[in-house]
Amino acid sequence: MSFLEKKPDYLLDAQGDAALPFPEGFHIRFECKSFLERVARSHKGFRVVGEEQCWGLRWSRGPFTFERYTSDQEPVVDPGPHRFIFWQRLKRTDIPKGWYFGNFLTNHVRMVGFTEITQPDSYYRSWSDHGQRQRRQFLNKQKHWEQCVISLQEFLDGYAHTRKSRTLKYLYQWVVREEERCHGSLVRFVGMRRSATGTLEAAAAFIDIPEIQQSYYLASFVHDSAKKDLVILGLIDHWFRTASEKGIRFLDFGAFWAPGDPGEWKGFSLFKSKFCMRYLQYPNALMKIM
Repeated sequence: MSFLEKKPDYLLDAQGDAALPFPEGFHIRFECKSFLERVARSHKGFRVVGEEQCWGLRWSRGPFTFERYTSDQEPVVDPGPHRFIFWQRLKRTDIPKGWYFGNFLTNHVRMVGFTEITQPDSYYRSWSDHGQRQRRQFLNKQKHWEQCVISLQEFLDGYAHTRKSRTLKYLYQWVVREEERCHGSLVRFVGMRRSATGTLEAAAAFIDIPEIQQSYYLASFVHDSAKKDLVILGLIDHWFRTASEKGIRFLDFGAFWAPGDPGEWKGFSLFKSKFCMRYLQYPNALMKIM
């Protein structure tokens, strides 16, 4: 069995989760009409389509028009223009009449992980033993670091000085710029500066989605000089703490490695799995042509 065919280690305690209902009130951000409206307002030619329980986006590229929905409820498709329609189901596995499996371009992420804050005053108690131990290790070194709110440009500049490939730097910097353009002040940038020098050596970006009491992990970086002090735990701890203060219930950690994904995703997925994860492994997206 090859590496990419093995079951992720962090799923061993989550077997059967696919059959469990989501926590009451939980929604994937692409189900949220307000979230989609912010995206549509920031992109020329985009518009929100669909109806309650199944909202989507419609956009055009040259002569082609596309729609994408994320829901377990089948989209109600209006006559509209000729277009390609993609439907990402959450747990539903049947294939209604008129739909068929999409190609590899329709499934950008195979699996996501999220957690629910059920104990706002002691959120960290739901973390794994390893996660709680690393949090204590960071707190012992916290005096060497100053936690601060930073700007988009400071985040991008700090990201540019990481050892990531030029392609990955360009991709993530573009994604972060686009999300900030769409969601404005709902995107939060939090940094870690070394107290002795004031140098920014780590940072993270999160998107708050108040309409569904959720916050989404967007991106982060940690310079080599800061890794031994576990400052990434400090950033995650800050996210949990401030989210609970804002009344946010769900933290979406985004993509997790699943069989078929690039192997380099697995290390960070294992790290994120410390924080009391629930997992959603998406069924294949469906497609139809109008």
